[in-house]
Amino acid sequence: MQEKPTAALEQELSACADLRAYLKTNTGALCAPGLPALLQQLMQSRSLSRAELLRRSGLNAVYGYQILSGKRHPGRESLLCLCFGLGLDAEQTQKLLLHAGCAQLYIKKPRESIIFYALNAGLPLPSCNQLLYEHGEAILG
Repeated sequence: MQEKPTAALEQELSACADLRAYLKTNTGALCAPGLPALLQQLMQSRSLSRAELLRRSGLNAVYGYQILSGKRHPGRESLLCLCFGLGLDAEQTQKLLLHAGCAQLYIKKPRESIIFYALNAGLPLPSCNQLLYEHGEAILG
């Protein structure tokens, strides 16, 4: 797949007179993998099995397998749990949330600041939940 920065694509699109030509020229750059494929790539790069990812993310196994197979689309909370299971940092989590069509973490909200902090600190989900609980915020999962 042809990798092109978003800014370059935006600049091309702003200057284009023919949408069809733009789409044809940039087909490879516009085709992002679906969420299940992206999760699979992330699991492989971290040598994680499905079972281990779901255990670390705290998701129900049936629901988790449905997400990984593409039968269900996870909500934002479940995606955040998967990000902890994958060991993603805050920047990687923001990209995954955006890729899945979910709102990114908004650190002006206390709960989201705690989640952002926990991701960057490399904390597992139970430790993040402990921080959330200690600060009177709803836990993940």
